Amino acid sequence: MEKEMDKVDNEASVLIDAGKRYLLARPCGGFNDCLVQLDAARRHAERFGRTLIIDTSRSGLKAGFETLFVTRPNFGCPVIMWSREVGVALDTLKSVRPAELTHRITSYQTTYDDETCLHRDTQTKALTSVDLERDHPETLIVQERAGGGIESLRFLRRVSLRSEVATEVAARLSTLGRDYDAIHIRHSDYRTDFEGFLQRISPIFAGRKLLVCTDSAEVKETAPRLLGKRVEVISIAEPPDTKGQPLHDTELADRHAANLDLLTEIIAMARARNFFFTQLDRTHPRWKFSGFAKLVVAIRAAPDTLDILFTNCDMPSFQNLHSRKKIIGEQNKGTDMIRRSLSLIQLQWWNRKAFRETRKIRRRVAKEFL
Repeated sequence: MEKEMDKVDNEASVLIDAGKRYLLARPCGGFNDCLVQLDAARRHAERFGRTLIIDTSRSGLKAGFETLFVTRPNFGCPVIMWSREVGVALDTLKSVRPAELTHRITSYQTTYDDETCLHRDTQTKALTSVDLERDHPETLIVQERAGGGIESLRFLRRVSLRSEVATEVAARLSTLGRDYDAIHIRHSDYRTDFEGFLQRISPIFAGRKLLVCTDSAEVKETAPRLLGKRVEVISIAEPPDTKGQPLHDTELADRHAANLDLLTEIIAMARARNFFFTQLDRTHPRWKFSGFAKLVVAIRAAPDTLDILFTNCDMPSFQNLHSRKKIIGEQNKGTDMIRRSLSLIQLQWWNRKAFRETRKIRRRVAKEFL
């Protein structure tokens, strides 16, 4: 046992250089929150000369970042992926912010503080995050928190999917066919009046294929009936019944498969001819829209992001995916076209807040990310 511990200590000393400074990023929340927090950490590390240590095992991914992504040359800072050996090394550091986490990096636990919307150490009640807009003298700073936005797009433009992940996602996307529309409905911890939404938009998709993406088994089950027989509902993922819990907080037997579903749905919605979403209901006044849907809008405003993500895809799969992206099917004519046009006009009124949010995201993407 002592020899094994000595081996771990030796490996850790190689991974962590006492002469360098580090930022341990432990993002919390769902996929979009995870990417937003990683981008904030990445920018801080680049600005202040730190090495970024990424630990997404505590995030909604519940898996290593490296199981899905690889960093690109424009990432901006050196990166180390979390491991037990890295944690052992960080536990030996004496210069840590927050100081309450010193010698406890591998063992501390957090709880969410509803009042501040931040995470705290369960033992000391100290916040587990710091101000990333300024430098700190400590050798190690820890950033464990949630928080969304569309900065996730900036992060996605600095990483690519792993080769095997890109190839798998491309193969699954090819099953959707050449022309389809997509919607996203959040209905777990955050709720949506999905019945009213689906009934109102159904004429828009008459005679069309519609990809329904949701975190709710209830929505997925009832959508075909609410949309009607004239809409061909298609799917590439089946969400489990989470009993009202967010999907990222649910214990799943195959987390990697769930993460592949998530990535495939995001990219599928980004590639759809038309994409619609609506606001969350008023039981959550703090959040008006799903961060997942906002990320899709951002990617659609910067479509070359998809080519960046698929950099490591095998050539036949990439060429097939790329060609399909450019193809536009024939519009349906006659009654369906008339109903669709009238419904779109009505949609722009009753769903105006989502349209306004879309325009705002597009303007920001054009200004800040391209």
